[in-house]
Amino acid sequence: METPVQTPTAAPTVQWGRVSSLVGGQAAVQLGSFALLIAMNWTAVQLGGTGAVTLLTLAATVPRALMLIFGGAVADTLGPRFVLLRTTSARVAVLGAGAVVTATTHQLWPLVVIALVEGILLGLAGPASGVLLPMFARGDQLARANSLYSMVLRVAPILGAPAGAFLITVGELWLAMLVGAVTGAIWLGCLLHVTHGFVRPAPEPGVSLVKRSGDGFRLLARHPRLRWMFVAALCLDMAFSWPAEVALPLLVSERGWGSARWVWSWPRSAWAPSAPARWARPWRTGSRCSYGSS
Repeated sequence: METPVQTPTAAPTVQWGRVSSLVGGQAAVQLGSFALLIAMNWTAVQLGGTGAVTLLTLAATVPRALMLIFGGAVADTLGPRFVLLRTTSARVAVLGAGAVVTATTHQLWPLVVIALVEGILLGLAGPASGVLLPMFARGDQLARANSLYSMVLRVAPILGAPAGAFLITVGELWLAMLVGAVTGAIWLGCLLHVTHGFVRPAPEPGVSLVKRSGDGFRLLARHPRLRWMFVAALCLDMAFSWPAEVALPLLVSERGWGSARWVWSWPRSAWAPSAPARWARPWRTGSRCSYGSS
């Protein structure tokens, strides 16, 4: 009896198991992050008004923006798995420690320190997480997977906002910190599955971190469509994120509406910001991840 010849099968165009873990982990961590954002900003308003919430926002955004410049180069050098596992583990530890500190003190400085460290970690992790989805889906399947991924990123602020207000209402900031640490741990578990089997890239002699960091800017210079998409995403973030995160809680506090009114106002601004950045997420040049969205 003849043995049938086994013909090699083509690689699947989409790895739905890893895509599901990626989307599920992002759903959890984004939900916790937006709940924590609501809780921290509201607490800052109560502690120091305009100056406090502005300082807190600057502490979170400026280091994150600076780290995004180098995040892609670091991920290229060390690999996405190395960067994501370590930054996520550090974030879980920071939020866990933050829950303990904020439970015992009611001052602004712990919030500023936590926002600063978290901004650095999220900035380093942003480009590394941005290149994962194109690794698991190709061709037409990439559009389907990216739609699912983008939907999670759009829904997370809508669900996270009332969650943050609920945590502030029934408890205090430390409870929101603890929830952020737990959701970060869920994301860490998903990353262990998603990045399983990833190998660290071989070092490239003569290629410095500074040179790698400039790859993203050179990419923008060569591709006008991508450059204008980047500018549009930046303008949308400046137009919506700052008013929603700084001006809106101050207005609600001044008028004595309470955190619940802020929560119901927040989802209206959740859909518009950074949409072009989400569309640009699958854009890659070879194996590089020097340009990525957080």
